[in-house]
Amino acid sequence: ALAAAFYDPAFTADAPLMVRPGTFYNYSSTNFMLAGLMAEAAAGKPFRVVVRQRVFKPLGMKRAAFQSSEVTADTDAASGVGTSTVYAPGAYDDSVERPAGMAWASANDMAKFMKFLLRGDRDVLSPRYWRAMQTAQVDLAEHPGGRQGHGYGLAVDSDAAFPDSTGQLRFYPGVKMVWYEGAVPGYRALMVTLPNQQFG
Repeated sequence: ALAAAFYDPAFTADAPLMVRPGTFYNYSSTNFMLAGLMAEAAAGKPFRVVVRQRVFKPLGMKRAAFQSSEVTADTDAASGVGTSTVYAPGAYDDSVERPAGMAWASANDMAKFMKFLLRGDRDVLSPRYWRAMQTAQVDLAEHPGGRQGHGYGLAVDSDAAFPDSTGQLRFYPGVKMVWYEGAVPGYRALMVTLPNQQFG
């Protein structure tokens, strides 16, 4: 499906190459989709199989999945809740968007992924790339508490920021925060790690 999308003239007409790679940073799901296509081509397997074999399985993420059929087969999957709609588990299945984060995972599996971010795992990623993944590769903006950047698929803040009991944002200077969030209608995920505190 990724190859069919990327090689379709209608798709490439709507997603043109704007500038040479490395010229400037712009958040782009399409670029992650392209990276997923390259992973498929290199491995000779669908993206979902590559990730299951190279990430989910070694980390013990048994309830992480890309296909809606796997989610609907799970007897303990949550329904999504919107303002006026309840979304059935597995309501989303977009094979082209999978590399940009279109996956399901249990809270326990997300915790296993956070442990990987905190401690690494040579069966998944070499220490060099594990460090690079959560090191700011691009500087995004300055906020009142410090700098924010992006690693590879992760936000990296130089100073952690959390709301206190009144909802007021509080900054913690020098406390590195590696995090990311995502949402589709009815569902939202947030993952935060504090590497130096070994906390997620």
